[in-house]
Amino acid sequence: MRNLDLTLPEEPTEIRERTRATLEASPKKGVRAINDSAFIAEYLWGEWGEDLELAGVEYDRFLTIARGNAGEARLWIVGERPWIHFADGLAGRVRRRAGATRASFDNENELAAVTGVCG
Repeated sequence: MRNLDLTLPEEPTEIRERTRATLEASPKKGVRAINDSAFIAEYLWGEWGEDLELAGVEYDRFLTIARGNAGEARLWIVGERPWIHFADGLAGRVRRRAGATRASFDNENELAAVTGVCG
C-alpha cells in the first residue's frame, strides 16, 4: 500500500468552540457529540477523503477510527491538547489502521534509528 500523506489542515477553531460550548452547556450532549466524532470526521474527510478512498478507506471506516480517538478529541476540545498533536495522532492512527507505513524507510533499522523505536 502506498504511503498516506495526510497533511494537517488548519485548526477548525469554530468547530472546537462550538463543541466546547455544547460540552459546557450540556455535558451529556457534549460527551455524546465527542464520542460520535462526526464533527471532526466530516471536517477531516473534506481534507483527506480523496487520499483515503484511494487507499481503500471509506468514510464509515474513517469515522470508526475517529471514534476510537474520541478521548484525544476531548482533550483538544477542552484545550488540554494542541490541534497539531490531536490531528497528527489521528492521522497516525488512520495510517496504521489503513495498513500504510508511517514513513518511507528502506528497513526497520533505519526507522528505529530515526524514531528510537525498535521493530
